[in-house]
Amino acid sequence: MLGKLTSPFKLRERGIMGMNQRNHGYIGKYNDRSKYPLVDDKLKTKIIAEKAGATTPALIGVVSNQAEAKRIHNMVKDWPGFVIKPAQGSGGKGILVVVSHKDGVYTKPSGQPSTKKTLSATSVTRWQVCFLSVVRTMLPS
Repeated sequence: MLGKLTSPFKLRERGIMGMNQRNHGYIGKYNDRSKYPLVDDKLKTKIIAEKAGATTPALIGVVSNQAEAKRIHNMVKDWPGFVIKPAQGSGGKGILVVVSHKDGVYTKPSGQPSTKKTLSATSVTRWQVCFLSVVRTMLPS
């Protein structure tokens, strides 16, 4: 049995592919490099997936630049939980999951709070990415 934390060697023994092996041996091998720009942009990928009939999370809204970051709070006010992701791929970095919010305090899955000010600032400027998608994780009540 694997513990909470385990070594890449033990994962490999069990047939679990590491990220580098996946990227090099599978994604790179079977995917046309000219199509990468379509999947590097999460919003474009969402549109392509929907056209192909794939189920995707509902889009709450898009923030296109730093000045629009303050709109996030209004966009998500009726959603108890949501995810903010940079539109350009960043290897899982920059994803913010919010499980609940009240009175301008946003709670992450760890229980750590984030304020409206912090949410607006870090979501956009941390990565210098000015295009975020806000995706619902739970239906509003």
